[in-house]
Amino acid sequence: VVLDATCIHLGANLGIGGKVVNNRIECPFHGWQFGTDGKCKTIPYADNIPQSAKTNVWHSRKINHQIWLWYDSERRAPTWEVPERIPTHFRFHGLAQHHVACHIQDMPENGPDVAHLGWLHAPFLLSFLPSITHCWSASWEARPVPESHIADLKLQTWLAWRGREIPLTRLNVNILQVGPAIVFLEWNTPFGRIVVNEDVLPIGPQLQRAHNLVYSD
Repeated sequence: VVLDATCIHLGANLGIGGKVVNNRIECPFHGWQFGTDGKCKTIPYADNIPQSAKTNVWHSRKINHQIWLWYDSERRAPTWEVPERIPTHFRFHGLAQHHVACHIQDMPENGPDVAHLGWLHAPFLLSFLPSITHCWSASWEARPVPESHIADLKLQTWLAWRGREIPLTRLNVNILQVGPAIVFLEWNTPFGRIVVNEDVLPIGPQLQRAHNLVYSD
C-alpha cells in the first residue's frame, strides 16, 4: 500500500519519523494513524474523527523486485500492468543512474529507431582500432490489444574485422518496451541469463532520471 507522504492534519512528512503501528502509518507530529484505505483511524487526543481526515491511496504493485506506483492525473485505475520479467531467484548486481536532458517521449522513441544503430554506434569503443566495427541488426514490432502498451525489439550485435564477423562476439538481445518509461533487456551468456531493467522518471521540465538495474540467475 502506498499513501501520500503528507499528513493531511498539518502537513508533517509521514516518511520522516513516521512508523507502522498495527498495520497503520502513524504521524510523528501528533500521532494520527492512517489505515491502508487512507482513512484516519486514530487520533490519540480525540474521540471523534472527521470524515475529511483521509489521505490519497495510490495503486501499487510489487513486481520484478521493485515497488511500482501507478500515477494518473485523473486518478483512474491502471489500464495496463507491468509484466513479470525478473524471476524471484535472480540476484541484483547493482545499478547505474543517469540524468538525461530531454522529453520522456524521446527515451522510448530511441528504441524503435533501429536505423541509427549502424550509423551512430558502428565505431568500435577503442578508436585506435579503426579496422574493428560494431555491427547491428534489429527488428521492432508493437503487440496487439490488449498488450498494445508493449513493443518487442529483437537485437543482434557483433564485432567485425575489416567487414568480417569476429567469432564468438555475436550477442542476441530481446528487448521489451513497456509503456513510455520501462524497458527490459534480456540475453543469455555461458554463465547464465542476464536481465537489465531500465526505468525512466521525469524529475523536472525536460529532465529525466534513468535507472539501469542489473539482475542474473
